[in-house]
Amino acid sequence: MKRVAENLFLLESSRTNVFLVVGTKDLTMVDTGDVPSVPELLAEMADNGFYWNDVGRVVISHADPESAGGLSLLLKARPVRVFAHPEDIGVLTGARPVPEPDGYFAKRRRRKAFPFEPVESVIPAEPGIPPTGFPHWQVLFTPGHTKGSLSFYDPVKQILICGDLLTNAGGVLALDAAPCDAALLRKSAEAVAKMDVDILCPSRGPILRGGAFRFIEKLLDSPET
Repeated sequence: MKRVAENLFLLESSRTNVFLVVGTKDLTMVDTGDVPSVPELLAEMADNGFYWNDVGRVVISHADPESAGGLSLLLKARPVRVFAHPEDIGVLTGARPVPEPDGYFAKRRRRKAFPFEPVESVIPAEPGIPPTGFPHWQVLFTPGHTKGSLSFYDPVKQILICGDLLTNAGGVLALDAAPCDAALLRKSAEAVAKMDVDILCPSRGPILRGGAFRFIEKLLDSPET
Protein backbone atom coordinates (compact mmCIF):
# COMPACT_ATOMS: atom_id res chain seq x y z
CA MET A 1 0.00 0.00 0.00
CA LYS A 2 1.20 3.50 -0.83
CA ARG A 3 0.03 6.79 0.59
CA VAL A 4 -1.01 9.07 -2.28
CA ALA A 5 -2.05 12.01 -0.12
CA GLU A 6 -3.77 12.60 3.19
CA ASN A 7 -6.65 10.10 3.45
CA LEU A 8 -5.96 8.55 0.04
CA PHE A 9 -4.12 5.26 -0.44
CA LEU A 10 -3.18 3.08 -3.40
CA LEU A 11 -3.65 -0.69 -3.12
CA GLU A 12 -1.10 -2.49 -5.27
CA SER A 13 -2.16 -6.15 -5.19
CA SER A 14 -4.34 -6.04 -8.30
CA ARG A 15 -3.16 -5.75 -11.88
CA THR A 16 -5.00 -2.45 -11.99
CA ASN A 17 -4.92 0.28 -9.38
CA VAL A 18 -7.43 0.30 -6.54
CA PHE A 19 -7.79 3.31 -4.25
CA LEU A 20 -8.99 3.71 -0.66
CA VAL A 21 -10.42 7.03 0.49
CA VAL A 22 -10.53 7.45 4.26
CA GLY A 23 -13.63 9.28 5.45
CA THR A 24 -14.76 10.42 8.87
CA LYS A 25 -16.76 7.23 9.53
CA ASP A 26 -15.65 4.62 7.01
CA LEU A 27 -13.74 3.92 3.79
CA THR A 28 -14.64 4.34 0.15
CA MET A 29 -13.05 1.91 -2.30
CA VAL A 30 -12.56 3.23 -5.83
CA ASP A 31 -12.64 0.23 -8.20
CA THR A 32 -11.93 -3.32 -7.05
CA GLY A 33 -9.37 -4.80 -9.41
CA ASP A 34 -9.82 -8.27 -10.90
CA VAL A 35 -11.25 -11.41 -9.29
CA PRO A 36 -7.97 -13.35 -8.87
CA SER A 37 -6.42 -10.45 -6.96
CA VAL A 38 -9.15 -10.08 -4.31
CA PRO A 39 -7.53 -12.30 -1.62
CA GLU A 40 -4.23 -10.44 -1.96
CA LEU A 41 -6.07 -7.12 -1.96
CA LEU A 42 -7.82 -7.92 1.32
CA ALA A 43 -4.55 -9.14 2.83
CA GLU A 44 -2.82 -5.93 1.77
CA MET A 45 -5.55 -3.91 3.46
CA ALA A 46 -5.27 -5.93 6.67
CA ASP A 47 -1.49 -5.60 6.72
CA ASN A 48 -2.00 -1.83 6.81
CA GLY A 49 -4.78 -1.72 9.38
CA PHE A 50 -7.75 -1.54 7.01
CA TYR A 51 -10.46 -4.17 6.63
CA TRP A 52 -13.32 -4.91 4.26
CA ASN A 53 -15.69 -4.36 7.19
CA ASP A 54 -14.47 -0.74 7.25
CA VAL A 55 -15.61 -0.11 3.65
CA GLY A 56 -18.92 1.70 3.40
CA ARG A 57 -19.22 1.87 -0.39
CA VAL A 58 -17.52 1.09 -3.66
CA VAL A 59 -17.48 3.56 -6.53
CA ILE A 60 -16.68 2.20 -9.98
CA SER A 61 -14.86 4.34 -12.53
CA HIS A 62 -15.72 2.00 -15.40
CA ALA A 63 -17.24 -1.43 -15.87
CA ASP A 64 -14.63 -3.86 -17.11
CA PRO A 65 -13.29 -7.13 -15.63
CA GLU A 66 -9.84 -5.71 -14.88
CA SER A 67 -11.05 -2.82 -12.73
CA ALA A 68 -14.45 -4.01 -11.49
CA GLY A 69 -14.26 -7.81 -11.74
CA GLY A 70 -13.51 -8.26 -8.05
CA LEU A 71 -16.77 -6.61 -7.08
CA SER A 72 -18.88 -9.77 -6.95
CA LEU A 73 -16.41 -11.63 -4.72
CA LEU A 74 -16.11 -8.70 -2.33
CA LEU A 75 -19.88 -8.36 -2.05
CA LYS A 76 -20.17 -12.06 -1.17
CA ALA A 77 -17.87 -11.40 1.78
CA ARG A 78 -20.02 -8.48 2.91
CA PRO A 79 -22.60 -6.42 0.98
CA VAL A 80 -21.98 -2.69 0.61
CA ARG A 81 -23.47 -0.02 -1.62
CA VAL A 82 -22.02 0.17 -5.13
CA PHE A 83 -22.12 3.27 -7.30
CA ALA A 84 -21.51 3.56 -11.05
CA HIS A 85 -22.69 5.69 -13.95
CA PRO A 86 -26.09 4.57 -15.32
CA GLU A 87 -24.52 3.76 -18.70
CA ASP A 88 -22.25 1.16 -17.08
CA ILE A 89 -24.69 -0.32 -14.57
CA GLY A 90 -26.08 -2.78 -17.12
CA VAL A 91 -22.64 -4.34 -17.57
CA LEU A 92 -22.15 -4.71 -13.82
CA THR A 93 -25.56 -6.32 -13.31
CA GLY A 94 -25.39 -8.56 -16.38
CA ALA A 95 -28.14 -6.78 -18.30
CA ARG A 96 -25.57 -5.91 -20.99
CA PRO A 97 -22.56 -7.91 -22.20
CA VAL A 98 -19.07 -7.12 -20.94
CA PRO A 99 -17.08 -5.21 -23.60
CA GLU A 100 -14.59 -7.60 -25.17
CA PRO A 101 -11.64 -7.38 -27.55
CA ASP A 102 -11.95 -8.46 -31.16
CA GLY A 103 -10.87 -11.97 -32.08
CA TYR A 104 -11.83 -15.38 -30.73
CA PHE A 105 -8.54 -16.15 -29.01
CA ALA A 106 -8.24 -12.65 -27.52
CA LYS A 107 -11.69 -13.07 -25.99
CA ARG A 108 -10.81 -16.49 -24.58
CA ARG A 109 -7.60 -15.22 -23.02
CA ARG A 110 -9.35 -12.29 -21.40
CA ARG A 111 -12.21 -14.37 -20.04
CA LYS A 112 -9.75 -16.82 -18.51
CA ALA A 113 -7.51 -14.15 -16.98
CA PHE A 114 -10.30 -11.83 -15.88
CA PRO A 115 -13.50 -13.75 -15.06
CA PHE A 116 -16.54 -11.59 -14.45
CA GLU A 117 -19.68 -12.31 -12.43
CA PRO A 118 -22.58 -9.82 -12.36
CA VAL A 119 -23.86 -8.26 -9.16
CA GLU A 120 -27.46 -7.71 -8.13
CA SER A 121 -27.69 -4.02 -7.39
CA VAL A 122 -25.81 -0.86 -8.37
CA ILE A 123 -26.82 2.69 -7.47
CA PRO A 124 -26.59 5.36 -10.20
CA ALA A 125 -23.78 7.87 -9.62
CA GLU A 126 -24.71 11.08 -11.36
CA PRO A 127 -22.07 13.66 -12.30
CA GLY A 128 -21.95 16.50 -9.81
CA ILE A 129 -23.63 14.48 -7.05
CA PRO A 130 -21.09 12.71 -4.82
CA PRO A 131 -22.25 9.47 -3.19
CA THR A 132 -23.06 9.74 0.50
CA GLY A 133 -19.85 9.27 2.48
CA PHE A 134 -17.71 10.50 -0.43
CA PRO A 135 -18.44 14.22 -0.04
CA HIS A 136 -15.16 15.91 -0.89
CA TRP A 137 -14.86 14.36 -4.33
CA GLN A 138 -16.52 15.64 -7.48
CA VAL A 139 -18.00 13.00 -9.77
CA LEU A 140 -17.11 13.74 -13.41
CA PHE A 141 -18.60 12.09 -16.50
CA THR A 142 -15.61 11.19 -18.70
CA PRO A 143 -16.89 8.69 -21.29
CA GLY A 144 -14.80 7.13 -24.00
CA HIS A 145 -13.19 4.03 -22.53
CA THR A 146 -16.72 2.89 -21.71
CA LYS A 147 -20.01 4.67 -22.27
CA GLY A 148 -20.31 5.39 -18.56
CA SER A 149 -16.74 6.07 -17.48
CA LEU A 150 -16.39 8.33 -14.45
CA SER A 151 -13.49 10.23 -12.91
CA PHE A 152 -13.29 11.55 -9.36
CA TYR A 153 -11.74 14.91 -8.50
CA ASP A 154 -10.65 16.38 -5.18
CA PRO A 155 -10.53 20.15 -5.87
CA VAL A 156 -8.72 20.96 -2.63
CA LYS A 157 -5.81 18.56 -3.15
CA GLN A 158 -6.16 18.74 -6.96
CA ILE A 159 -6.21 14.95 -7.31
CA LEU A 160 -7.90 13.20 -10.23
CA ILE A 161 -8.71 9.48 -10.18
CA CYS A 162 -9.32 8.93 -13.88
CA GLY A 163 -9.92 5.21 -14.41
CA ASP A 164 -8.87 4.19 -17.92
CA LEU A 165 -9.40 7.61 -19.45
CA LEU A 166 -5.62 7.97 -19.32
CA THR A 167 -3.06 5.24 -18.68
CA ASN A 168 0.50 5.51 -17.40
CA ALA A 169 1.70 1.94 -17.99
CA GLY A 170 5.48 1.82 -17.90
CA GLY A 171 5.50 5.47 -16.88
CA VAL A 172 4.33 6.54 -20.36
CA LEU A 173 1.18 8.67 -20.27
CA ALA A 174 -1.27 7.75 -23.03
CA LEU A 175 -4.91 7.82 -23.97
CA ASP A 176 -6.70 4.51 -23.55
CA ALA A 177 -5.72 2.29 -26.49
CA ALA A 178 -9.05 0.46 -26.82
CA PRO A 179 -11.88 2.92 -26.23
CA CYS A 180 -15.49 2.30 -27.11
CA ASP A 181 -15.50 5.79 -28.65
CA ALA A 182 -12.14 7.40 -29.53
CA ALA A 183 -13.60 10.85 -30.28
CA LEU A 184 -15.48 10.91 -26.99
CA LEU A 185 -12.37 9.73 -25.14
CA ARG A 186 -10.32 12.60 -26.52
CA LYS A 187 -13.07 15.09 -25.67
CA SER A 188 -13.07 13.83 -22.07
CA ALA A 189 -9.26 14.08 -21.89
CA GLU A 190 -9.38 17.63 -23.24
CA ALA A 191 -11.89 18.53 -20.52
CA VAL A 192 -9.73 17.24 -17.66
CA ALA A 193 -6.63 18.89 -19.18
CA LYS A 194 -8.28 22.25 -18.46
CA MET A 195 -8.61 21.42 -14.77
CA ASP A 196 -6.07 22.05 -12.03
CA VAL A 197 -4.79 18.50 -11.69
CA ASP A 198 -1.64 18.15 -9.64
CA ILE A 199 -1.81 14.40 -8.97
CA LEU A 200 -3.17 12.00 -11.59
CA CYS A 201 -4.27 8.53 -10.45
CA PRO A 202 -4.93 6.23 -13.42
CA SER A 203 -6.11 2.64 -13.31
CA ARG A 204 -2.93 1.46 -15.00
CA GLY A 205 0.62 2.48 -14.22
CA PRO A 206 2.21 4.69 -11.59
CA ILE A 207 0.68 7.84 -10.18
CA LEU A 208 1.76 11.04 -11.90
CA ARG A 209 2.67 13.91 -9.58
CA GLY A 210 3.55 17.57 -9.93
CA GLY A 211 1.36 19.58 -12.30
CA ALA A 212 -0.09 16.51 -13.98
CA PHE A 213 -2.36 18.64 -16.17
CA ARG A 214 0.72 19.83 -18.06
CA PHE A 215 1.55 16.24 -18.99
CA ILE A 216 -2.01 15.75 -20.20
CA GLU A 217 -1.78 18.91 -22.31
CA LYS A 218 1.54 17.75 -23.79
CA LEU A 219 0.04 14.37 -24.63
CA LEU A 220 -2.94 15.92 -26.41
CA ASP A 221 -0.68 18.31 -28.33
CA SER A 222 1.45 15.45 -29.64
CA PRO A 223 0.91 14.72 -33.36
CA GLU A 224 0.97 11.01 -32.52
CA THR A 225 -2.06 11.26 -30.24
